Amino acid sequence: MSVAAGTEHPSLERRKHPRVVVHLPCRLALPWNALGPCVGVTENVSRNGLLIRWEGAEGIPQLPDIGATLVMALEWPVRGPSGQIFLWCWGRVVRVSLGAAGDARHVAMKVGRMSFRNAVSLSAEAAHVC
Repeated sequence: MSVAAGTEHPSLERRKHPRVVVHLPCRLALPWNALGPCVGVTENVSRNGLLIRWEGAEGIPQLPDIGATLVMALEWPVRGPSGQIFLWCWGRVVRVSLGAAGDARHVAMKVGRMSFRNAVSLSAEAAHVC
């Protein structure tokens, strides 16, 4: 049996949890980056992982190293009674993909903990992760 290039046979799937394609704005706090939060957009989300399209207002920032701690707040599409709700995710970088010239860069993150919160104060949370 042959499989066309770029496709995968369902039995070759190694992921434990299915991915959901969702494009949510997110704020990233990086303990290794003193420049402060960077802006990204999720490509897909699962129960224990995220794929982030890495972006920045002043161009693409430095990418994290594999194994780096990452704290992220996803802007949830529903607002609560006290305003914007964020899904906070704490985890580690497991893959970094460098796009060709002009293409997007991606960071894959394994999530260890998630929590819904109303406020975003990433620098304080990042300090607890280091």
